[in-house]
Amino acid sequence: MKKNPLKALLERADNSLVVERSDEETGELVKSWLRRHGPVILAGVVIALIVLFAMSWWKNRQHTIDTALAYQLETLQKAIADNDVDLANNLYQKSLINNDQAYGKLAALMMAKVYVNAEKNTQARTALEKATKAKDALVAQTAQWELANLEMIEKNYGAALGLLSQLSETAYKGQAKALEGDIYLLQENFKAALNAYQQSLLVVPSPLVRMKAEVLEADQAMNAPSEG
Repeated sequence: MKKNPLKALLERADNSLVVERSDEETGELVKSWLRRHGPVILAGVVIALIVLFAMSWWKNRQHTIDTALAYQLETLQKAIADNDVDLANNLYQKSLINNDQAYGKLAALMMAKVYVNAEKNTQARTALEKATKAKDALVAQTAQWELANLEMIEKNYGAALGLLSQLSETAYKGQAKALEGDIYLLQENFKAALNAYQQSLLVVPSPLVRMKAEVLEADQAMNAPSEG
């Protein structure tokens, strides 16, 4: 018997996983972040009233610390890309989990993917909540987006929608609307789901989102009250 398209959509949404970044996307995120926050930039900060000797000492110290952290971050990225979960977790726990600065926030975001894949949602939530507090907008918004996915997986739909509403004016606007659609679909609020998908398509022309919207449009047309 042919499966009802709307039921198939519901099953697809119910089995959703956190939208993962590919290894290439993770690499680009790290490279982009390091370009904007790397040791060369941080070491170049000049405090005008500090005596020359003290300023030189501070620069050298910061450069050493930041270079070491950048290396740890890149090593963590490679371990994740190689699917070496034990090494990635050891690196994070030993060197980066207690770092509450920018490097630690990005490392937390990267490790969240590892934890979700291992179905360690509690650790993933802790890592993502830490990353959402990053000063870097790209890191914070990415963490917020993935935390919304995690809330959806755990059926905390209200919390997920609250997080997504905060992404309405960010680079994640289109994806946020698409995920809103999935949540409304799971709640069987088909009208709201269709509206969210349509808004998403105005920003990001996704074939998958378009397919979901078309299925809902067809279902609504079929179930619309007949005239006369």
